[in-house]
Amino acid sequence: MIPAIFVFTSLGSGLEKIINENIEAPSFFALVTSNEIYIPVIGFLFLIILSFFIKRKLD
Repeated sequence: MIPAIFVFTSLGSGLEKIINENIEAPSFFALVTSNEIYIPVIGFLFLIILSFFIKRKLD
């Protein structure tokens, strides 16, 4: 639950920063390629994959 909260908080903070920096609405590609957006998502995916492998090893 805590990693999901971290990801949603980071995404919200990143979106707020991008919106405040731009006068016009940024494109979807600009949002996805922003560090504030893709780093938390990659970290969350890493945690999911890591937990999957740990669970497999323990079973």
